[in-house]
Amino acid sequence: MDFLEFAFESDFLKNIQSEVRSLSSAQSSVLILGDSGTGKTSWAHVIGRLGGIPIVFESHEVPKTIKGWKEISHNWDKCPIILEDIDKWCYATQSSFAQFVREHKRQFKRIIATASTRIIAKVREDHFRSDVYYTLAIRKIELPKIGDCLSDFEKIVQFWIKVHSLTSGATQAELSFSAIQKMRSHRWPGNFTELVNVLERALSFSQGQISDQHIKFDDWSHDYSELEVGLTLATLEKKLIMQTLHLTAQNKSQAARMLGISIRTLRNKLNEYRQEVTHELF
Repeated sequence: MDFLEFAFESDFLKNIQSEVRSLSSAQSSVLILGDSGTGKTSWAHVIGRLGGIPIVFESHEVPKTIKGWKEISHNWDKCPIILEDIDKWCYATQSSFAQFVREHKRQFKRIIATASTRIIAKVREDHFRSDVYYTLAIRKIELPKIGDCLSDFEKIVQFWIKVHSLTSGATQAELSFSAIQKMRSHRWPGNFTELVNVLERALSFSQGQISDQHIKFDDWSHDYSELEVGLTLATLEKKLIMQTLHLTAQNKSQAARMLGISIRTLRNKLNEYRQEVTHELF
């Protein structure tokens, strides 16, 4: 079972399916972009399986030298390669990879890379090498958030529960209407990764019948969402910034975009807040 067999309804996911199916007749490199939790790794494996069993390298496993790349590439002409979170690569890794590709590009079966959407801004700001980006983004797939494909929400939930029952050997659980409604009303800042976490938690509480009482979410709001009359603008600003950081799981680049400020401004504000805490302690 995989995403290519699924009868999606939303245009976002149907278009992704169509794009992925078209890759079966091509060996182009693919860059999968998406926010945290949107399923980049899952889709990378779907694409990888079109050409065999992929070899996966996480961002901390890749080398920083041309020699290192040559040492780990002995099967790259036979198997698809998945390079995860390339936006986390340091400059030395980017440079050595660029040289390695120039020397060996025609020997690769297919490279599938994943990255957060902020890599585009990094390229634009010269914080990520454009030659590496363009080498890996011959075909580019951008993944939606849960909120972009709510027409498929219930099917995705049922699909995951079915997969869970097959892999665990347990009887397939049933969800009540109230459980589905409670999940549909949630904002899902963690996207599909958070959804899987919530469902696993519900299954651990239930006995095969999941009700709305079994659906439990992590509270990321804390006290920052409670606005009181008489607060200063500075305090309101701080609350808004901290709440946005919680909603983005501390992703400063994403939070800055949501707030409409530069990443430098956000960092300066956070430094101010740290200094306030220091003064309060001493």
